[in-house]
Amino acid sequence: ITNHTTETDIWYFPKGFLPTILPRGKPSVVTVHDTIIDHHADKYPHWRKKPEYAYWSRMLQHTLRHADAVFTVSEHSREMIRAFMKRHGLPEKEILVTYEPCLYERYEQPENPPKGDYALHLTSREPHKRSRDLILWWEQRSQIDPALPVLELVGKVPPDCTNLVASRPCFRTHSFLSDERLREVITDARALILPSEIEGFGLPAIEAYYLGTPVCYAAGSSIEEILTPSTGKGAFLLEEPHSLWEALAETLAMTPEEIHTAGLDLRRRFAAEKVVARMVEGFRNVLARR
Repeated sequence: ITNHTTETDIWYFPKGFLPTILPRGKPSVVTVHDTIIDHHADKYPHWRKKPEYAYWSRMLQHTLRHADAVFTVSEHSREMIRAFMKRHGLPEKEILVTYEPCLYERYEQPENPPKGDYALHLTSREPHKRSRDLILWWEQRSQIDPALPVLELVGKVPPDCTNLVASRPCFRTHSFLSDERLREVITDARALILPSEIEGFGLPAIEAYYLGTPVCYAAGSSIEEILTPSTGKGAFLLEEPHSLWEALAETLAMTPEEIHTAGLDLRRRFAAEKVVARMVEGFRNVLARR
């Protein structure tokens, strides 16, 4: 935040880390989205080299120790940050949940968009996204369920799944799509599948609902927190893969009216103006403490 004489009032770092050399004289505010570095180190230790895990953990500890204020994007994320601070012996401090806006609010909420023959997954090689598991589960299910939709994969397919995906008609792939084309693909999908085990906010979930597409997602993540007040449908348990098919059936059975209502409610709850208002209040509280 700056005043009209261009003098800085607050240094704001939206990417989650403070620089090692801190700005002097003015407070620093940071938005920390998640603590995925510890999650990966604990559950997927071979995903990165040990020095990389150590470096990014130290950077997050430095950030949380020295930030004058910490913002985050969900209650779920706030609890993860608090657990990280306790684990690393950092002093407690207030963490403000601002949530996160969605750029797709600029587009009108569709009432009953036509749907294609597919469900959609945004693939990733990051292990916590669980793209590999979803692909394997989908291929197995396709052998016994002729009504299973094609799984449209957008993004980088895990290397050990490349041959399987290329050889099975239950998959279609896109390595990259323009934003305009991605919006079309999301809108036309019968459902978006999000098996990710950890998210700070889960932006794709509200992007999908804003475009008229329901979401099937892993229970227990921030996505459940974000969606549940607007719709209680679509959650499944990662440790019980069979529950995915029950959740998918529930999601696919949602009426256009249900989807439309959920999209409107999400737009109300996470409107950009509300998120900005929370952030501005947080900035003002920092200045008031000086």
